[in-house]
Amino acid sequence: MISTKYFGYSRRIQPGTTARFTFLCIAVWGSLVLSTDQAQGQEMMGLNGSNYAGTAGAHINPSSLSNFPHKWEVHLLTLDFMVDNNYAHMPKTSLMSEYKRSKNLGSNYELQQSDFVYPQTSFSKKSAYVNVLLKVPSVLFRIKDHRFALINNGARFITSANHVNFTVPKFLDSEGDSLTLDFSSANLDISKFRINAMAWAEYGITYSTLISQTNSTKTHIGISIKRLHGFASGFLLNNGVAFDFTPQQTALTRIDVEYGYIDVQNLGGNSAGYQGLISGKGMGFDLGATFVMKRKYRTGGIDRVELGRNHPTNYGTRIGISLIDMGRINFDSNVQKFKVDKFTRNDSIADMDVLVNSELYQFPDQSQPGAQFSMRLPTALSVQVDYKIRRNVFVNATAIQRIVLPGPGIDRANQLSITPRFELKWLGFSMPLSLYQFKRPRLGAALRIGPLWIGSDKIGSWFFPGKFSGTDFFISLRILPLHKSKKKKRKRAEKEKRVTDLPCSFMPYRSVKWIRALINNLKRKRKASKFGALNNADHGVPKQ
Repeated sequence: MISTKYFGYSRRIQPGTTARFTFLCIAVWGSLVLSTDQAQGQEMMGLNGSNYAGTAGAHINPSSLSNFPHKWEVHLLTLDFMVDNNYAHMPKTSLMSEYKRSKNLGSNYELQQSDFVYPQTSFSKKSAYVNVLLKVPSVLFRIKDHRFALINNGARFITSANHVNFTVPKFLDSEGDSLTLDFSSANLDISKFRINAMAWAEYGITYSTLISQTNSTKTHIGISIKRLHGFASGFLLNNGVAFDFTPQQTALTRIDVEYGYIDVQNLGGNSAGYQGLISGKGMGFDLGATFVMKRKYRTGGIDRVELGRNHPTNYGTRIGISLIDMGRINFDSNVQKFKVDKFTRNDSIADMDVLVNSELYQFPDQSQPGAQFSMRLPTALSVQVDYKIRRNVFVNATAIQRIVLPGPGIDRANQLSITPRFELKWLGFSMPLSLYQFKRPRLGAALRIGPLWIGSDKIGSWFFPGKFSGTDFFISLRILPLHKSKKKKRKRAEKEKRVTDLPCSFMPYRSVKWIRALINNLKRKRKASKFGALNNADHGVPKQ
């Protein structure tokens, strides 16, 4: 049952007339509470920007594949999980402290509503974000200046709730088996907000290549083309809900709400297996470019470049720009879609029962005929700048600005991160400092040991008790080409030493060109000696 309260007056309303509004309230409340600071998408900032990110880092800029130093990579798995919000938090809590508490309490451990704090003064608009990314096996290889990532696939689930008025989640308050709507204030105005969720799989290819090169610069471009299969989705778009009460006890209400979802109970239908889970299909694209300014080293007039003149880590500054997650999925199976756009005036408070029942709760009983909707991917514009401080020491800056278009669509979180890192071929460490929504700082850490990446963009939520509003974690594993044997390296070094120590003044090369240089040098000396002998004979100088 539902209970409404306004001006000290309350009334129970039968649940049969309120099912759909209850569903919407639960969607709002659940999105915010289950995803317990600002709407934050986990972007694996400790991994992105690294020269060794490989396939796992291409979702920020597809042209970053050209920065990958290894000749090939077999990507096995990347798992990324993030949940966070600014609606509720647990004080003096971390994952480790909560784990210890659960271990001490055993079967008596249970989270209670009293464990959470609901600050009303921090932000008038509440936001939440849930992000799960699973990338499964793919192959990355190169052919000269071309990089390919084949079978670049994975599954994703994202829920975004943005600019939700704090009053909306408070609509749902436990009162036995009923829910309470509190209209004790004279006016209630719920401004625009968006809640969107989608689970989908994507399959495709990523391609990156070199398009121009000079002695000091290189330019790469990249593109990802993805086929999208949508499983489940839902949205709630509030264009405005207001209840105004005048001194003359006149009640005005305005409701403009659109919502829809996939009825997951009907998934499968007549189709079995994977095809039965697909409720919609679409296409997605990523576009990116990277501009590289190379760094030169000169010693004794001879260029000495780390790991080779054209090695991907031979740069001073690298700048990238990308448009990511462009595209949408059109859902046309198992769709339930509804829209309410009404304005009502009641001349007395006594008629509020009629107002609430007829306008607030009695949403359409039937979905729109032939209903379908398109859900956009979390589209964003990103800029990346990477600076090489010295050999193996770098700092990266990445900014992500979401692009919001009308209609249903996942909203990506705005982010800015500064990530210093230390990088060797088989070892790396980074510490990203991020500003989610350009407001709240987060400190993370990531470690790379050989083919394994592991890290978190919010490391404090794991080990340091504080205002626990969410957490994140990522892990990535791949197969990489092994080192050349020490024996081969030693033979190569000895060969180069023999070439360098030759008693002649010329540039040493790792080929047979030194033989030509030696012969030419001997010819010049012989010619010079003959010319000297002739000059001596002309001036009467006897030969010695």
